[in-house]
Amino acid sequence: MDKLEYRAVIKFLTKERTAPSDIHKRLQAVYGKDAPSRSTVKAWARQFRLGKQSIGDEPRSGRPVEATGDDMVLKINELITENNQLTKKQLANMLNISSERVLWILHDKLGMNKVAGRWIRSTSSTSKNQQQDHNDEGD
Repeated sequence: MDKLEYRAVIKFLTKERTAPSDIHKRLQAVYGKDAPSRSTVKAWARQFRLGKQSIGDEPRSGRPVEATGDDMVLKINELITENNQLTKKQLANMLNISSERVLWILHDKLGMNKVAGRWIRSTSSTSKNQQQDHNDEGD
């Protein structure tokens, strides 16, 4: 069962004024070890009693996944292809992500190193990436 479905059950039973410990027992009786923990049931029941309406997660702080997603890797690759003298700071400013993420993408995803002021593909990284791509195709 999906966590949103568990939360819907918790919300419903909370509105019926069922105690969190009883909700937990009922969930365990039906779902066994897959049921949410007692503390999770208690926390969600409390939120619903206090007026929370949504069973979904609230937005979280922190860097969104897009910072290192495939689209960002492609954008950085395109920019470096057009101008291999761009700095990681310039790329970070252009794409509104951190310099650390740019460097991680350049090194780990694209297998590039900066040599004499230019980004170039490392031959060992290229062969490693090609080997990884080859291995991924076999799955």
